[in-house]
Amino acid sequence: MDKFSEIISRSVKKLEEIRDDLLAASRAIHGDDVDWDKNEVLFHSAKDVDQLRHLLIERTEVKDLGELRTPSVRTRFPGGSYPKYLVRNETLAKVGLTRSGSTYVHRVPKSVVESVVAGLQEFTKEGDTFTTERAVGRIAVPMYQTYIVLAVLSELRLVEPMKRGVFRFVDRGKFVDETKEIWKRLSNALRSMDAAEGTA
Repeated sequence: MDKFSEIISRSVKKLEEIRDDLLAASRAIHGDDVDWDKNEVLFHSAKDVDQLRHLLIERTEVKDLGELRTPSVRTRFPGGSYPKYLVRNETLAKVGLTRSGSTYVHRVPKSVVESVVAGLQEFTKEGDTFTTERAVGRIAVPMYQTYIVLAVLSELRLVEPMKRGVFRFVDRGKFVDETKEIWKRLSNALRSMDAAEGTA
């Protein structure tokens, strides 16, 4: 490992530790007299640190596609463009490109996908639209993971972006039924897209 890579690796690790410390601190604030303002500061700071961590990874061209290549389910959108989404075992992955053309991978555990979708199912009781801020704030996971889930749900035509920070349900009345087995549907949908591309 060269000096540059060593510095980046060490910095990413430090940011990860800071994120975890902030999350742990936010979870430690509990009881009958919770200081919600402090809890919110800690929680959102943890998300900000995690965003910085992933931005650093993207800008330094991390390449870790090897373990996701095969056997996997994948789809690529028109023209072989990025991002690409893959499903393998219990993980959804987004494969993107850095500005220099190298690839990076962001992963979302199955449990997080299901938790984000469960939150959206609750939102259907309130109206046709929801904000990404509410979706992101519902569970203590890195912000980028929620955004990846929303992007995939958009590809499945279950939600669609209206403007920056606001999504709408394509069919609010059917969303709960259509996402009851979201992991199975997601895997099947990506596999179908991949097969269609292969015959194109």
